[in-house]
Amino acid sequence: MGWRMKFNFLKLKKENEKNKIEELLKIIEENKIQIEEYKESLTSANEKIKVLEEELRIIKEKYLEDENNYATKENKEEIEVLILGNNNIDLEENIILSEECSSEKLEQKEELESKSLNDKDIDSKIKNEDEVIYNDNKIKDNNIQSDLYEENILTILKEYYLLNNEEKIKTILDTIISKIKILEKEFDTNDMLLLIYISYFNNLLEKLLNESDEINKYYLSNSREMILLNIIIEERKCKVYESITECSQNYIKINRNIFEGFVDEIKEKLIDDINKLTYRAFNFTYKINSIEYGVDTHNITAWARDNENSTWRLVEGLVSDSGHEFYLLQTVIKILNLRTIDIANLPKKEEEVS
Repeated sequence: MGWRMKFNFLKLKKENEKNKIEELLKIIEENKIQIEEYKESLTSANEKIKVLEEELRIIKEKYLEDENNYATKENKEEIEVLILGNNNIDLEENIILSEECSSEKLEQKEELESKSLNDKDIDSKIKNEDEVIYNDNKIKDNNIQSDLYEENILTILKEYYLLNNEEKIKTILDTIISKIKILEKEFDTNDMLLLIYISYFNNLLEKLLNESDEINKYYLSNSREMILLNIIIEERKCKVYESITECSQNYIKINRNIFEGFVDEIKEKLIDDINKLTYRAFNFTYKINSIEYGVDTHNITAWARDNENSTWRLVEGLVSDSGHEFYLLQTVIKILNLRTIDIANLPKKEEEVS
């Protein structure tokens, strides 16, 4: 009876989790519909502001006392602020464009117009990264505050990248590329670096480079990360028995501080994705007749070091299930002039590059 109760409990728990997920998906879908409806109604923004006028007059004193008030004593009658936000929408949908507000609507000197969910959480909503603030006579139609927009959208991109959500990543990348002329002004080196690699992983690098002069300039630089990317691109074009001067996994090994500008989680994810795209590299090869009895192996295509230590050769061979020894036919080793060693002469932990 014990195992049956446990089974029923686990089954019930799984069903509850499934119901929660379905409910969340339903909420997200409903909010998507609401966002689309809101976008269509932006043309009547001035009328909606009038509806909120009475409520905003009540909270006027709260704003005037706040040292972080957006309106100064000199320009109170010239400024109105529209706050757009919704805590429940999906992250990548939280990019909203507003039409220009008109200061001519203001009739009193101390009036400040704003849209907020309620009085108690006004301060937190202003600080919330999901909100975008537009100032009258400073922001034109369809023009966003690039610093806030850039911060939010890159944060979203990183989150979905760590979650391996390819569909969401491509959607966000398309959005970034379409707005790149605005966003690139705020990008630092790490922002451009991350965008370049994630775009490459998703076959959007060429599109990104064509749209952004700043990112293209960084792509052509001699930074370690851009050198590595060019090695990756060259390596993936190679066929069996072709050689290259350097291979990706060896380059990462000898440049331990690569991607040092990122937190460990992002750095490890980038390196892991690179390793999945590229071939393993072995500094030494072993003759296939030296495979010891009981050692299991499987086929692999990998880079092998030549005898002069000047190039890497892409070859097919056998690798032990432990992952340390790379075995090739003696004739292949000889013809390609690959570095080889007797299995007893080298500690296993030093044999593989990666």
